Amino acid sequence: MDGAKNVLTHSMPPSTNGYRFLCVMSDLVSALLWDDKKSLEPALKKARRFADSKKPINEREAVKFVLALHEKDAAAMSESLSNFCVKVARTAAPQFEKRISFFAYGLYALAHHLLPFEIFERISLPKTKNFSEIYAKRLLGGELAQPKLYFSFPPEFDVFNQILNALPAKTVLHQPFDGPSPSDQIRFLDHDAMVENLADEILKARTLNQNL
Repeated sequence: MDGAKNVLTHSMPPSTNGYRFLCVMSDLVSALLWDDKKSLEPALKKARRFADSKKPINEREAVKFVLALHEKDAAAMSESLSNFCVKVARTAAPQFEKRISFFAYGLYALAHHLLPFEIFERISLPKTKNFSEIYAKRLLGGELAQPKLYFSFPPEFDVFNQILNALPAKTVLHQPFDGPSPSDQIRFLDHDAMVENLADEILKARTLNQNL
């Protein structure tokens, strides 16, 4: 949640331009995170209008979940969370999003952060294939998953094991233009630098292992 507050800062103005679902959600979640009564009312108004619209049903269910969170209605949150997981599997989302609904875990974690425990524990978890109760509990418990290779290469090809066991590449951004217009300020992923940095980390780890 510290990371969320770094993105949704208290001083951030209301979202007026962008993908409608993200604008509605960022305003609503920001108001709840900061307990900002002044920005909450307009955010709730936009969210209720969105929930009653003809926007994609999975997006409406996500907004309904946060509205129910505000009302501390565990039954409504349970229904919206389940509906969201069902509907996202029927959208044009990438296959990995259909197989494991990361956004649903985020909603569940948000409820855990904002609600009194006696209300939070009454939220029923979805019974869908794209939501794992085990993963949800691990997420809230702060337990880090320990990755383990199912199959490993023999010693002469151990470099491949090291590559597969390496931490994910760190994001590197670059800003090729620096001018007065908003388009000049756009930052892009520097894929080449990310690959080079990752390779350096793997080589350092390999050298260290060889010296031990």
